[in-house]
Amino acid sequence: MDARLFERFLHDKSAQAAAELLRADASSQGLSGELEVILNQIDSAIDPVVAGDMAAARILLSAASLIQARIRAENQRAARALEQVSDVSDRTS
Repeated sequence: MDARLFERFLHDKSAQAAAELLRADASSQGLSGELEVILNQIDSAIDPVVAGDMAAARILLSAASLIQARIRAENQRAARALEQVSDVSDRTS
């Protein structure tokens, strides 16, 4: 979903496309947060046999969250740049 929205943002360069992309970014980060809460809730019930799998899941979640945060920051910068270009264009029209 994010990839399609990002592609649309690059193609359209519209405020609507930027807003949709930023909403998807926030949603992805929210899902990562929810998954972390669930992992914390079930941690004590996990059989020691799969403790390594849980550790791997936490590492992957941490990496995915960091990547998503960087992507979101870059998308926010791009959206702000689009707003600035639009503001300048509006003032010169």
